[in-house]
Amino acid sequence: MAAVALGGIPEIGQVDDRLCLAVWHSLRMRDPHRLAGVVDALARPVPVAVDSRLVVMPTLCAMPAQTQVRWLALLHSPGVPSCHYRRLVTACADHVSDPCSRLLLDSLARRHGSSYRSPDVKQAADWPNLWQDDSNDVDMEDDVSGMASPPASQADVAVASQPSVPLITDEQRSLIDNIQSAIDEGHCRCEESMEWLRNATPDVVRHVLAKMDMLSRPDAILDTFARALVNADTNFETCAAVIDCCLLPRVLALTSGPASRMLFEMVAGLAKQHTRAFVSHLLCPLLGQLSSPSQSELLGRITRDCLADQDRALLLQHALTLQSWTEETIKVVYILVQSGVSMTAIIASNLVACIATIAADQQLCKAVKFPALIVALANKHGALMREHRVVLLDACERLQNFMKKVAIKSVQNIS
Repeated sequence: MAAVALGGIPEIGQVDDRLCLAVWHSLRMRDPHRLAGVVDALARPVPVAVDSRLVVMPTLCAMPAQTQVRWLALLHSPGVPSCHYRRLVTACADHVSDPCSRLLLDSLARRHGSSYRSPDVKQAADWPNLWQDDSNDVDMEDDVSGMASPPASQADVAVASQPSVPLITDEQRSLIDNIQSAIDEGHCRCEESMEWLRNATPDVVRHVLAKMDMLSRPDAILDTFARALVNADTNFETCAAVIDCCLLPRVLALTSGPASRMLFEMVAGLAKQHTRAFVSHLLCPLLGQLSSPSQSELLGRITRDCLADQDRALLLQHALTLQSWTEETIKVVYILVQSGVSMTAIIASNLVACIATIAADQQLCKAVKFPALIVALANKHGALMREHRVVLLDACERLQNFMKKVAIKSVQNIS
């Protein structure tokens, strides 16, 4: 099986995403030539046996779909000149078949000036704000020579996985103290300090958020701080840091009661202002960790009220990559389908496969929204469901509540 080592990690599919990201940033600081070599290694052609014949394809495309997705998501991290990414995109363009991989490759192409466009995505003219890049990354054109050096030792991996403390100058420390004092007083009227933080590196932003203990602050304080820091000019990495450090943990903590009105408005505002960072750093991670009705209710409301169709489509495709679903996952997918989310034949097939798996689970098939999901599929996407009627009818026959007859009738009416 094709594999490319990242530092001391021989196969990223076997380790946690945070460790992969930590090693990436460690290599970025210590050995950028080696990091560029990793990207080049992913584009290197290898022979693969397909239907009893050998086909030459890039190393990345010879990997399992789930590993491809993890690599492509990781490649959105900064640190490698754009020319390396463009070579990788060109090499993979004709070989990537997984829908999620194609969308991520499309995103990578647009980010680094490649002409590749995923067949699953409409033209940018139809979706004017879909791929608007709100990051301030510099497009590095200079090539970096040299291939990847031997894998790092286990000690390198251990050091890379430890959180690093960025170097803070005395002047910056004074600016941080100004923000701290303003927050303690219940306001953020320190524009010079906030402007510095808005343009600081992601490591510095995360360090400041941890120092100020923003996670434990009341919703009102966090809302004031977020409104002062995040505006239309805030870059992708800063938005991601605020979401990772402040919003995602707060939403994951919703286990006993609904989100406050202030928390919902704060989350909804960020969803509309910086959709790409919001989907990738809050909605997708949350969808994979849903554990309470409060969380699924919040995710459902945001999905229904704040996202455009293309963003709902990305969220649906992410749901199809999850190893397992819960009753809360079914609720969110139902909302996505009921909204009429755009769907390709491949996505429809994958979703029907998930439905068949749920129907075979004696507990999960009792989920309240499971019959409604089947009905919504039949009503909203009948043309795509026509070839899957037998599987859907089998799932309906396994239902054990009053919606069974309604679901069967809806599937039978698919024309």
